[in-house]
Amino acid sequence: MLSKDKDFDGLFYNAVRTTGIFCKPSCSANPRPDNVTFYITRDEALKNGYRACKRCKP
Repeated sequence: MLSKDKDFDGLFYNAVRTTGIFCKPSCSANPRPDNVTFYITRDEALKNGYRACKRCKP
């Protein structure tokens, strides 16, 4: 997530508690690491109340 490496896209998603969104690891958004929760699937993030990021469209 910090390196924005596209090789990790699809392996996990990072959800930001303060904004309520989830992103691909390569997204240009820069959340504080202590506000991030990781999910293995997109559906898991959606079920936990997060919405998809409008920048990276996971």
